Amino acid sequence: LPKAKDVSISGLTQATEGLSYETYLFEASWRQGDKKMSQGYAVRLQPLWGPVPPYDVEPQFRILQALYGTEVPVPRVFWMEKDPGILGAPFFIMEKVDGEIPLPWKSARSSYNDPAQRELMSREIVRVLAALHTADWKARGIDFLAPPASATGYAQREIKRWEAIQKENEYLAEPILAEAYGWLKAHIPRAPRTTLVHGDYRVGNFIWRENRIAAFLDWEMAALGDPLSDIGWMCMKVFQGHTGKVNGLMDRDEFLSSYEKLSGIHPDSESVLWWEVFGYVKLVAILSAGLRAYIDGRRDDVRLAIFEFDALSHLNLLAQTLGF
Repeated sequence: LPKAKDVSISGLTQATEGLSYETYLFEASWRQGDKKMSQGYAVRLQPLWGPVPPYDVEPQFRILQALYGTEVPVPRVFWMEKDPGILGAPFFIMEKVDGEIPLPWKSARSSYNDPAQRELMSREIVRVLAALHTADWKARGIDFLAPPASATGYAQREIKRWEAIQKENEYLAEPILAEAYGWLKAHIPRAPRTTLVHGDYRVGNFIWRENRIAAFLDWEMAALGDPLSDIGWMCMKVFQGHTGKVNGLMDRDEFLSSYEKLSGIHPDSESVLWWEVFGYVKLVAILSAGLRAYIDGRRDDVRLAIFEFDALSHLNLLAQTLGF
């Protein structure tokens, strides 16, 4: 803000959601000529270690920049700084979007616990997902993410990535993981098309305001790949709670048919199952990386200490999904 005078910052707080990037919220006010200006901001700091390696702040910034103003609601980004000497790590600054992050385990006051609001959320979450998967990523300049070279390229790349992360950070050897990776490699699906995918598309990663998704967050695992990877992730039992519904919002068949109607992409059952199974091995790899960072003293977030219990729970769901 080269023309700003009398800049002041207030209300600096650290957001408690998320276990990877550190997020800080604040209000800034300044004078520009005769005008008094103000803006709410959010700062996202790139971690050195955490559950989703490797880290790079730039792709997330560029994706948000490319999607802003489209049918995929995202926060507006302002600046990116890769010099770690400023705040101790590379970071970017985006607008602070007002609203609620609805979660099933929040208090009864949460919008998620209102049946009418859940109905609206179910429509919105499918609408935004379809908009994401039909976005023209070439026209938006998102081809810097390197699209896969073949219809199976994204799945193969993801297996290689997360298996390597799992082996590097393995805390407990689990035979079910070897079985799962063997099954995945023997049944690699062909993507119906290459689209921008979020990588962690679910309830808990969006801001809800005035009966709409005001902004989708946490794009650190976004890529160009198989759109059914987001579908399989959404369908995992771990995100159902005790409801038996996709993300606790809608029946599976209704979700899949609504998505196909809006996107024109057929979510065939075999491919969706493959991505569900993959979702569990990916989750276990994420948990293993977070737990290892905590055990080795690279991260002091005590929440990472319970990841061993979470991993065992996910392995049980993995076995159920594979029919073991």
